[in-house]
Amino acid sequence: MLKAPVRSGPVGLTSATIAASGSTLIYMKSAAQYANPLVSIIVTSHNYDAYLAGSIRSALEQTWPNIEVIVVDDGSTDDSAELIRSFGDSIRPVFKKQGGQCAAANAGFELSKGEFIIFLDADDILLPDAAALHAAELTVSGTTKSCGYMTPINEEGATWSKRIPNHLPKSGNYRDVTIKYGLDTFHTSFTSAHAWSRAFLERVMPLPEQGPIGLDGYLTAIDRLFGRIAFVQETVVQYRLHTRNKGPIRYRFDMAYMKNRLARKAYRQNYAELWIRQLGYTMDPVEFRTIRDWRLGLMQHVLWLNDQIPQTLPLREFITTPFRNKHRNILRSMGIAASLMAVRLLPKAQALRLSDRLLENSILGGRIAMAADA
Repeated sequence: MLKAPVRSGPVGLTSATIAASGSTLIYMKSAAQYANPLVSIIVTSHNYDAYLAGSIRSALEQTWPNIEVIVVDDGSTDDSAELIRSFGDSIRPVFKKQGGQCAAANAGFELSKGEFIIFLDADDILLPDAAALHAAELTVSGTTKSCGYMTPINEEGATWSKRIPNHLPKSGNYRDVTIKYGLDTFHTSFTSAHAWSRAFLERVMPLPEQGPIGLDGYLTAIDRLFGRIAFVQETVVQYRLHTRNKGPIRYRFDMAYMKNRLARKAYRQNYAELWIRQLGYTMDPVEFRTIRDWRLGLMQHVLWLNDQIPQTLPLREFITTPFRNKHRNILRSMGIAASLMAVRLLPKAQALRLSDRLLENSILGGRIAMAADA
């Protein structure tokens, strides 16, 4: 049985610290039962006045009776400030200089009082029962996070594709499997579909504000190390896809995009490894960093074909990546593996065309799985 030292007090990390892989980190015990816990919904926004009102209203209209709504304007230059003020005393506003999503989340969390915290992106819509569903799970002793499904919508609010992700696993403790097999053992949702216990967040915030990954990239890399993860088998949020956000609609088949994807993945792995080591756990860094998402393996191969990186994955490792996800569909994995073999055998031009189709169909065709490293 793995056992970690018990420490106290929140510690913030910088992106430089993560890159250097050295810091003093702490361990937490998950929150115990709560009678009627306050849920803090923290809306973070920068120049999203087109969507912000809908997001705030969705937070205020939760069926859970005990909520507070904090709206953090991260240096907007549009009409966001006036819109936020129009909600009066129903929300707690924060106006700050632009610092990015993590800086806004840090500011909102510092002001919050809730036992459970939802970070809501200003272009997303919480469904009415979201807070209630999360609270029901987070009151279970030892639970660090609750996560549900998302339904993508377009700029006008129409449903865009099937829910994200395709499959959420059962609730449970995923610490040991994460330490052994890495961060891609299962896929999860984006920021707005999560709720975290305050006991956990007080240990890990403030988050780095200048790193290359977003809020959920940090938190979903480490929350599973601290206790039970609850997966709500219902949709809790509408996730808006548009040209300004960082969702999968932004997929591009170009070398800079793919290099950034892989760099963000490596950064997130560094961040998780920091916590694993400092909490006193043992790990195999090679096994932990093994690619288990075939999309990342394919991106790496495309970069190699274009002389952007010195090597690609060995053939066997490359074609078996579709089988490494714990919740794989065997028939679909076999089809992907066959396509990956074709990529390795075809001439360069044809291999690149096939790679483009595979990635576009996977990411844009409803099989949106590369969330947390975005």
